[in-house]
Amino acid sequence: MPANSSYFVHSLLRARDWQHRPQLDDVCDWWRDGGCGVCALIGMGGAGKTAVAERFLRRLPGGLPVIVDGHVIGGMGLPVDPQVDKDPSLPTPHSTFVFSFYDAPNADAFFESLQIWLEGTPRVETVLSFGQMGFLLQQWQGLIVLDGLERVQEDGQRGEFGRLHSPRLRDFLNQVAGGNFSDLSVLVTSRFPLADLRDKNQAFFHPIPVNQIDIAAGVQLLKDRGVRGTDPQLTPIVEQCGRHALTVDFAGGYIAEYGQGDPATPLDLGTAEELKAASEQDELDEDQREVFRQGYRFARIAEHYRDAMLNKDEAAMALLERICLFRLGVDAATLAAIFTGEQAVEVSGQALAALNAEQLQSKLDWL
Repeated sequence: MPANSSYFVHSLLRARDWQHRPQLDDVCDWWRDGGCGVCALIGMGGAGKTAVAERFLRRLPGGLPVIVDGHVIGGMGLPVDPQVDKDPSLPTPHSTFVFSFYDAPNADAFFESLQIWLEGTPRVETVLSFGQMGFLLQQWQGLIVLDGLERVQEDGQRGEFGRLHSPRLRDFLNQVAGGNFSDLSVLVTSRFPLADLRDKNQAFFHPIPVNQIDIAAGVQLLKDRGVRGTDPQLTPIVEQCGRHALTVDFAGGYIAEYGQGDPATPLDLGTAEELKAASEQDELDEDQREVFRQGYRFARIAEHYRDAMLNKDEAAMALLERICLFRLGVDAATLAAIFTGEQAVEVSGQALAALNAEQLQSKLDWL
C-alpha cells in the first residue's frame, strides 16, 4: 500500500450536537505523546465514546479520502469540516484504518479488512496467517480505530466479563499493547473493560473511562435541543438523567417537542428507591449497577416518547417501531410497499396502513 493511505471500512456515528469532552483531550495527549499501544475509551452505551473517537479523527491533519469499490481508500484522515478545526499540534498519521464491530461483529471480517489495508488491494486473494500478518504489522506505521469492541467480547453470562471471543484478536491487541508493533497505534471504544489487556498489565495499554458528561456540557446540549431556561434551571435535568450524554440528548428532545421547551416538564426518571431496585443483583459490581440504573432512566424516557407519540401521531409511532426492524437501513419506497395499503392493515395497524407514499415520507422527515 502506498504511504499516507487510509481505509475507512465503516463510518463512525457522529454526535449531532458535539459538546466538548475531556476524554477527547486525553486521546489527543496520547497521540501527541507518540500514540503508543492501545488507547481504550471505555464506558456504558450512549456515554459518547464513538463521538469522541470520531471527533479525534476529524481533528487530525490529513487529506481527502477517495472511494475504491465502495470503500474509502487514500488520504490520511477525514475531509476538512468547516465546523471542526484541524489541530496542527496533532501529528499527521502515516496511514489510518477504521473498522466498526457494530457494522461487522466478526473478528474474521476485521482481519480480512486489515489485510486489505496492509496489502493495498481491494480484495483478499490469499488469507494470511497471523504470523504472516504480524510480520507486515511490525513494518507498518499507522493508526487503527476499532469501534464497538464489546460486540466481540464476553458479556459475563458465559465467560469472563470483557474477554475477547477471538484468540487471534486477543493476541493482536495484546501484541500492540505490549509494544511488539511499535509504530502501530490502536484506538478502541468498548462498553466492556478490556480484560485480556488489563489482566496482563500491558505496558502500553491506556484505558480512558467515558461515563458522565460535564454539567456545563449537559446544559448546553439541552439548550441546543431547544430547552429554555437558565443554567441553574437546567442543571437538575442533567443530574436527573444521570449525566449520561444520550439520556440528556433524548430528554432535551422530549422536553422541546412535547413540553414546548419548558424545563419544568415532568420526566419522572425514577426515584432513588426505584433506581436501587432496578440494579439489585448480588453478582454485580458498582459499575455494572450504574449501567442498570442508567438503563432504567433511559427506558423511562423512551416510555414518555412512546406515550406522547401515540397520543399525537399513532401512524408515526407505528412507522418508527417498524423501521427498527431494518438494522442496515431501508428506503421510503420499501417501507411504503410493505406497510401501507389495505393488505398491510394486519401488520401495520390502520393508521400506518392508511398513509400514501407522500404522507409516509412526511412522517419519515419528522422522525
